[in-house]
Amino acid sequence: MAYTLYLKIIASLLLFAGTCDSQELMDNTGITASYEPIDGDPLFVLIEGTNATINVTIHGILGNISVTKIESENPDFFIVIPSEYETTVDNGSATFPVRVRGVFIGVSPLVIHLEHTYLLYDTQGLARLQKETYEWTYSVRCGIRPTIWNTIFTWSLTVWLVISYVTMGAKIDLDVVWGKFRRPFGVIIGIVCQFGIMPILAFAIAKIVPITTESAIGLLIEGSCPGGWISNVFALMMDVDFILSITMTFCSSFMALVMMPFNLFLYATPFVEGRGTLKTPYRDICTQLALMMVPVLIGMYILRRHPSVAEKMTKGLKPISMGLIVISLALGIPALSYIFVTPFLTYVAASMLPFIGGILGFSIAKICRRGYPEAFTIAFETGVQNSLLASVVARFSYPYPENFLIARLPLLTAILTIIEGTAMIAMYVTYNIVTGKRQSLDDKSYEACDQDEGKYEEDAKTDGTANNNKNRPAYVALSSQEQEDEEEDVEKNNGQMAETDKYSELRDEEESQSNMNET
Repeated sequence: MAYTLYLKIIASLLLFAGTCDSQELMDNTGITASYEPIDGDPLFVLIEGTNATINVTIHGILGNISVTKIESENPDFFIVIPSEYETTVDNGSATFPVRVRGVFIGVSPLVIHLEHTYLLYDTQGLARLQKETYEWTYSVRCGIRPTIWNTIFTWSLTVWLVISYVTMGAKIDLDVVWGKFRRPFGVIIGIVCQFGIMPILAFAIAKIVPITTESAIGLLIEGSCPGGWISNVFALMMDVDFILSITMTFCSSFMALVMMPFNLFLYATPFVEGRGTLKTPYRDICTQLALMMVPVLIGMYILRRHPSVAEKMTKGLKPISMGLIVISLALGIPALSYIFVTPFLTYVAASMLPFIGGILGFSIAKICRRGYPEAFTIAFETGVQNSLLASVVARFSYPYPENFLIARLPLLTAILTIIEGTAMIAMYVTYNIVTGKRQSLDDKSYEACDQDEGKYEEDAKTDGTANNNKNRPAYVALSSQEQEDEEEDVEKNNGQMAETDKYSELRDEEESQSNMNET
């Protein structure tokens, strides 16, 4: 009797559980699943072209279980090797292996469907067969096959970034930079665009364009980065305000220590909720940014204390940088071939960020009544972010293989930015050739930019700005205030000339009248 009563109580509980939804049913009957390796294990990464086994254990079985289907949600990343799954129940548990094979770098769930059957007794002691279906997911992370080329490329990219920062530091003359700070309108506009407009733009693109979570984080890192050396090259080739470009890059690089982690915390948090492996490592990012400022300070110290060494170093660093570019491209094409195998919308997002950012930077500069050279410089500094820094931060801050997936979008953005900028420079050079207004800045003028502007400032103090604007270098742009001062001086001079002409006319009339009286 006691045994029969016990069965009836169990049957009543199971009958009540049958009225619940699937999640409540799973909890009430105690059916759970565990995995080996555990789900989210950072050490378990399926390498493309290799096989791995995931052991699935089902607990709390009341009868029998049968696997109905096991599949990969995205077969482009990994596939499930078909096999017969033996689910022998032992003490309420059953374990079966699932063999998977890596296809391409990416993260996708492994979906497990099974059916649980057992006998359910009603209040009269009659048994009926009860069936329940369950579905579990297991996150499978697939990475690219490690090669020596990937390691060499990663470190060559880091060396390239360090050298570019040393070069930037060796170009920064604090006296010339201070001259820009005396009228800081262009610098302030550029900083606001870089750390205010670009992160919001990256967030909006990531929300509007349906891209993966990893690509969205990469886009936000790119949008939160300061300006880089590519914008300086564009400013030089387009004959705009090169000194302002260097000054803005210098200021934004130091401000990135605070603004970049802040913007990532503000805008990346909605994308990483529920993804423990993608939590933004703010401390690591701050450490890397601080370490990247060391080469800038070294370059500035060499320029200040040993200007002749800085001059020789600058001349030598150019061919070294070109060599590193060639090496990086030669190693990067085979090492980074995965970045090109991505959905079309990822290309759209990567191309929209620099293009729209540049347009917004130019428009805001013109609204603030800046001259065209200054407005184009602000556009370059706004739209052209430091993709090299974004890639290095992603690779060294996030776990593998998510770090490669996050770094893919900054690398794509860098390539597309260079293509867009090269096309714009080609059109500019072609226009100058056709119209006969071509201006060339050779290496000598490039190295003398800071000295020329310093000489101009000294002459301006002595002779007056309005009278000395004719000696201003082509790449030193007039600010709006200077333009207004120049216009006022021109009007004043014109007024003085008009008064002189009027006085001459009156004098001629008096002389004529005097001659007539004498006659």
